[in-house]
Order: sequence, then structure tokens, then C-alpha cells
Amino acid sequence: MSLLEVRDLRVEFGTYGGLVKAVRGVSLELERGKTLGVVGKSGCGKSVTFQAAMGLIPAPPPAPAPSSSSSACGSPRPGSASITTRSSSPAACASA
Repeated sequence: MSLLEVRDLRVEFGTYGGLVKAVRGVSLELERGKTLGVVGKSGCGKSVTFQAAMGLIPAPPPAPAPSSSSSACGSPRPGSASITTRSSSPAACASA
């Protein structure tokens, strides 16, 4: 039985410069009693991966109503995040 299972994790952040795909397609599994080490270069997504898996990245606030003076034209708002994954919830894993 897996303590933590994450499949196809994707995290995106909206910035003034456009959409940043911070994590793309990460999958991992951690069995009870085992240790998982994650290594990588600075900025490669290690922290964001596990913050998303633990539900620590806040959902973006609701988008304001569009106005005629808006220059965003449908682009993501700065500070917004989009997280998609097929995984067990951290709470369900912790209680297993």
C-alpha cells in the first residue's frame, strides 16, 4: 500500500510574462516505511512538486470581471496557479 502516490502532476503559474509551467508530468510513489530522496538543480521544481502534493499551493482568487480597458486579453493573472494531478489526497494517505 502506498503512503503517497502522485500521477502526472502539473503546476502552472500565471505571470506578467505569461504562463510558467513549473512542474510538468511528475509521477512518484512512496511506500510506507521507505525513504524518497529528490535531487536536482536549483529552480527545477523540487519544492513546488511537494508543496502541490501536500496541498500547500493556494488556489488563485476569482478572476475580476473583464473590462474594455483590460490588457490581459485572457492571459493568466500574475500570482495565479493551476494544479492538475491524478493522486491520492495527502489527508487520505496520512490516515492510511
